Amino acid sequence: MKIYKNNLIYSLLRKYMLFVYNFAFSKISIKGTENIPTDGAVIFAPNHTNAFMDAFTVLKVAKSPVVFVARADVFRNPIAAKIFNFFKIMPIMRMRDGRENLKKNDQIMQTAVEVLRHKVPFGIFCEGTHRMKHSILPVGRGIFGIALLADEALKGEMPVYIVPIGIEYGSYTRYRSTISVQVGEAFNVSEFNIQHKDKTQPELMNIMREELSNRISSLYHCIPDTEDYEAILDLCYLKNNGEVKSHFSNFNSKSPYETMQKNRQTVSELLQLKATNPTQYQQLISKAHQFASLRRKLNISDETLYHRPTTKTLIIRILTLIITLPYFLFSAIIDLPVSLITWLLFHFIIEDGAMKNSLRLAIILLVYPLIFIALILSLPLTPYTLIIILLALPANIIVHEYAKQIRLLRSDYKYLTCKELRMRCYL
Repeated sequence: MKIYKNNLIYSLLRKYMLFVYNFAFSKISIKGTENIPTDGAVIFAPNHTNAFMDAFTVLKVAKSPVVFVARADVFRNPIAAKIFNFFKIMPIMRMRDGRENLKKNDQIMQTAVEVLRHKVPFGIFCEGTHRMKHSILPVGRGIFGIALLADEALKGEMPVYIVPIGIEYGSYTRYRSTISVQVGEAFNVSEFNIQHKDKTQPELMNIMREELSNRISSLYHCIPDTEDYEAILDLCYLKNNGEVKSHFSNFNSKSPYETMQKNRQTVSELLQLKATNPTQYQQLISKAHQFASLRRKLNISDETLYHRPTTKTLIIRILTLIITLPYFLFSAIIDLPVSLITWLLFHFIIEDGAMKNSLRLAIILLVYPLIFIALILSLPLTPYTLIIILLALPANIIVHEYAKQIRLLRSDYKYLTCKELRMRCYL
């Protein structure tokens, strides 16, 4: 079956995956979906920081099947290749796969054109690889090769668009974090090609690379990848926490999108300060490093700084944890297979931290139906069975939220007992 064609099993699985995806985050903010064109072929171009989680996010944004490309080496296993193909993922060769294999991309390109001709969106992570960093890698040429080839083949039928997407995670590794997604203005490749018809293809690609890179980086909290990267990241947290001159609203009342926007503003202000007053910039960077180093040494969460705990809030958190402990223990038993598999994978097999949330979501998708089937089959048919099943449904969420509250309890206590940290507030 053609990769762009839909089938019932894929449709059902996609809906199931996106349903579970909604619970992988405590807050989800998606902006700009009105920028997705409906009159032509669409290629989605998101930044790439969190492995397969980014692909799930594109599916969430598109609200339709999307054909993706992935690096060819993950297709070497025949079983894996069939699974990827079923989920509409195609291989693409890179220079590291050998020059002799690059010719295979010709067929892949033709398939991509067919996908776009049938108005099925295409998803390409144009940075070529993922990394857990608030910066953008150089954009590869592959996306423009597909776009220009499609434009040539579809000329007269429909325009070809590249749609930039900025994805911002509250945490790259913690499950039940936050996510902000912003869809940017579509890049009309067909019009762009006409406007620059005097350019050679390599020149045209270079112009488009710069344009697309700028558009993607403008859609999320992007920090220049320089020696000051970590310091600027610290200052973003500190300013949002109210440690740098101005106060912001309570953390819990902010949307992920608002937080992302404020972080972008901070980066812009810092870069401007660096250009106009380098001395003050370096002083601020130095102070931020000192504060952040102390915070990390004490393992104090940035969220603790957002809500500024008091003795009263600490007592309330303790009482809440005590009252909800029985439900947590029940949920922990239900979630034990997922927790155990996840722990084994990331302690003995998988080293890439960016894979944590992707694989955790995959494990939940596979294991939780089995857990509930076993639970239903093992329980007697009594009026209490339905209550037990209903209580078990949010088990995974309860476990992660309870663990989060324990982390915050420790963090809040350290903050309240560390006079040195509190004295360094307000840089």
